[in-house]
Order: sequence, then structure tokens, then C-alpha cells
Amino acid sequence: MQDRITIRQVVTAWGRDTGTGSRAAVLRLRYRARGADWGHAGARKFPLRIAHPALTGDQLAVAGICVRLIPADPGDEVYLAVSEAVADLLRGIQATGTADWMPDTLHDVFQQVLPLIGGATIEVHGRRSLRDLHKLVADTRPDSSFQSLEQAVAQARSSLVQHAGRPEPVRVSESGWTCDWGYSQKYEGAAIGLVRTGPDGGIVGTPLGVVVPPPPELVDGELAGVLLAHAYARINGEACQVVYSDARDTADHLRQFVADGRPVANAGLLVALAAPFTDEELLGIQVRWVYRHSTPAHRAADAAARHLSRGEPAPAEGLLDLGALLARLASQFGDRPA
Repeated sequence: MQDRITIRQVVTAWGRDTGTGSRAAVLRLRYRARGADWGHAGARKFPLRIAHPALTGDQLAVAGICVRLIPADPGDEVYLAVSEAVADLLRGIQATGTADWMPDTLHDVFQQVLPLIGGATIEVHGRRSLRDLHKLVADTRPDSSFQSLEQAVAQARSSLVQHAGRPEPVRVSESGWTCDWGYSQKYEGAAIGLVRTGPDGGIVGTPLGVVVPPPPELVDGELAGVLLAHAYARINGEACQVVYSDARDTADHLRQFVADGRPVANAGLLVALAAPFTDEELLGIQVRWVYRHSTPAHRAADAAARHLSRGEPAPAEGLLDLGALLARLASQFGDRPA
């Protein structure tokens, strides 16, 4: 199917021998690909840096790849960009299904990710193309900035436990609103796109855009988008029960925002948008996670937010003034009901 969503795990690694063992730096990026379009990486660039007293640098790089693949799902496609020496070790694993040199502490991890490595695409890269990882294992880096393999495994598994029960992406099946937040560091602008959404994910009416304060004044643009969709619908006499967002944790953030008593610090816009509504009403908003660009409505919301955050021209009929919207919200609903 041309439009199917595929998760592609891209891992790069570089190992280096030292006088006291070895060091390695491993970076994983998770792409959500729609058909042949790789889209954007869904993870920030936080490399893993590990050290080991007995393994070679190349062996440690492979061990680090195993650790970084712990969060991957069995159906993910894996691409490994490594040096020729590391590629040889990986090809040996693909051919035999074993790695006699792998530390015993990594036995369970190795068995878990072996199917992923066995089906991985391996690309050989020269030293120059991996130069960003060289700096991370240089002698100038203090020993305290490196983890042991055991620490790295524990951290990876702890992260999985913390995120247990997180939702899966949905297909749009009910009418509602789709929101997206855009931020441009270059132009120091931020905006939210709002699109009324049909039951098939289509666009209903004119996509809307709202310029909002940039970080750090606004700490959660995706949550602001959900609250803005709810407020705008209520201003227009509608019930806004379903909001689609491409941020997986937004529903959790909404619940936490309410549970924390709607904290004012660094959340002025969130507080203003939520002020007229009871906790029960806010918690009744059904925030559903969809993949980025998976529907026409989301593509339109993303475009509106992106263009406005960069100060680019936008159709006048699709522009909302945040100050006027907040004033109208306050005049129609006043303070939160007791």
C-alpha cells in the first residue's frame, strides 16, 4: 500500500580504542515514513556515549547499536550507517546469528534485537561522514560523560517502563478539529494551525492560523493547540470533543495540567485558554494522536502553523487574532465556573 506508515530506525555508530579500553558513540533517529517519503526524524539528537575496559572500539560500537535498538518494535525497518570494520562485525552476526565476544551482561539484549540486526540494511560510511561522532569519543571528553553498558541498558529499559501504556496512532474516524504547532528559531515566531476535520480526515471550511508567543513564554505549543481548538469551538457555540494532534503525549500533558491545578508559571496562555472551563470539561476533550501529515487536515494545519511562524503571508480569511479571541472568550464565559 503506497500510503502505509513505516517506522525506520536509523543508527550510526563510531568506536575508538583507548589506552584503558574503548569508547563509542551511537546515535539513533526514528523516522515515520509514509510510502516512500521519509518525512522527519521523530527523535532529538541525543547520542549514547559508552565506555568498556575490555572490548575493542568496533565491538563496543556494535554493542551500543544493540542497546539503542531496545526501544524498536519487531516490525521496524533498520538502517545501520557504520565504518567498514563495524560493518564486518555486523555482517558476521547476520551470517551466524552469534557474537562470541558480546559481554554476558548484554546476552538478553542481543537476543532481543537479533532479528532487527539480522534484517538490517548496512551502509558503509567513511571517517569523514561520521566525523560528528568522533568528537564525542575524543580524549578531551571526561570519563564521567560515558556510561557503562550496564548503565546504558538500565536507562533504555527504564525509559520503556516510564512510557508503558502510551497510545497508538489512530485513523481519523470522527469529526473534530486537528491542531498543529510551529516554531521558527530563525524568525523567532510561533503559531498554531487549526483545521475543522471531517470523519475521513478531510478539511472542512477554511484552515485557520493563530500567532502565539514563542518559547519560553509558551512551554507547550501542542497543548495550547488543543485548548485553542476547544475554546474556538465553544465561542462559536459548538462542542469540541475530539482533537487530533501529531504529538503522542499531548493527552497526558492535558491531564497533568489539570491535575497540577493549571500552574501559572510559564503557562500564561494555557491558563487563559482553560480559564472559563471546568476540569471536567477539559478532561472530556478526546485528544487523539495521529501521524504527522497522515490526513489532509493535518497537512493543512501544519502548513498554516509553519508559514505563520516564519512570518510568511497567509490568507486574511484564515487568520485569527489571539488577543481578540481571548477577549471574546472572557466576555462570553467569564471566569471558570465554581
